[in-house]
Amino acid sequence: MAVEQTMVRKTKIMREDNVTESTRVTKKRRRETTLADIPNELLIIIISSLSVADAARTSILAKRWQCLWRHTTHLDLEETSMIKSSTCSSYGAVIGMVLNSHIGDLTSVRFKHFPSGIPGELEFWVDFVLNKYKKITSLSFECERFDPISSDDRLSFRRSRLYKIIRPNFRPMLFSTLSSLELTNYPMWEKSTPEAFDGCGAKLKTLKIKNMRMSDDVINSVLSKCLCLESLSIVKSKEFISTLVINNPCLKFLELGCLDVDKVDVDVEGLEILVLDSLECPPTGFKIHALHLRILKVSCNSSSLTKRTSLLKTQDIFEQCGDLYGYSTLRLETLEITIPVEEDSVGADNSDNNYWERRDTDGCTNHKLRFVTIKGFRGKEQEVKFIEHLIRRAPLLKKITIICESTTIEKEARALLSLPRDSVYLSIILKCKNL
Repeated sequence: MAVEQTMVRKTKIMREDNVTESTRVTKKRRRETTLADIPNELLIIIISSLSVADAARTSILAKRWQCLWRHTTHLDLEETSMIKSSTCSSYGAVIGMVLNSHIGDLTSVRFKHFPSGIPGELEFWVDFVLNKYKKITSLSFECERFDPISSDDRLSFRRSRLYKIIRPNFRPMLFSTLSSLELTNYPMWEKSTPEAFDGCGAKLKTLKIKNMRMSDDVINSVLSKCLCLESLSIVKSKEFISTLVINNPCLKFLELGCLDVDKVDVDVEGLEILVLDSLECPPTGFKIHALHLRILKVSCNSSSLTKRTSLLKTQDIFEQCGDLYGYSTLRLETLEITIPVEEDSVGADNSDNNYWERRDTDGCTNHKLRFVTIKGFRGKEQEVKFIEHLIRRAPLLKKITIICESTTIEKEARALLSLPRDSVYLSIILKCKNL
């Protein structure tokens, strides 16, 4: 009997040792998993997020990686990184070398260059790319520009090759196959630019325009050709003559920033997200009709303004956007407001910059407002009154985030925590920018 029990114990110990060893081997194999185990498809996706220079450098990691960059779905053709990593001194020569080596199915390309290229070179390579790669749906163009600080720097800058202005002359219907387009630091001409957008009506969904020189006739003509736009951004484009009209029926997202205009007329009933930053526009010239607006973000960067007297204040936006008042169908859920940094010359009272001095704001708070963020809170009387109004009269409000400029106004902000709340689910979060 003793011998049998001993044998049973030995057998049990051996089984336990085998299980332990098997578990140890399995864990070791898991720890030994390397890049070699990642499928090529996933590696190509990862490499596609890199610049061309960095993507090409991955070839030295292993033999398996040597040709992977040639199959990427995105090419970032940035002149600064490409010239440094190549023996060629010409941006166009490097582009030709890259495109002739690439054999994958490109879906997006980004061109970023200095304003010193040969006239017509950019247009040539854009045509080449679109003709060779039929699956491209996204293009981005950016002319690298510099903003000298001192007067001496400006003078030397004007004499340098970087001061030249690229004037692209794109052919008609060039962008007709795209779903996304981004243009930065170019002039838009009345003759060539609108024609390049011919045929974009049903395909172009996203359009981003930044720091472009253009007239209101050009931009309004372009927008009239892009009827199915879902996302539109116009930022730092200060060459409008008078009027910006936006009535694209499919538009869901609209961003307007650092614009100097006489009139902005947005008539898009289905608009859901509106971002406004540093608009110089008379209050009476600003009109928005957007019954389905869910998210509104308003901010101001005074350093980007040329005429502070024409700054469109938040109270002006509330007043001119008639849909924010009295409509039971209003869907505004998120409100984010950034209070501008005060100048010393404005005065201690700063009454001209009070955002909340309005007769009534019930229309924008009594319906579906749930999330509010106030950035740059300084404890001014009208700022406090506006937040008190939200706390007392917004029944569905879930969270208010107040970001203070300094700890010196912590007392004013904390006083808001003790106010009676109309919403039983409301939480108030206080943050200090300096901490």
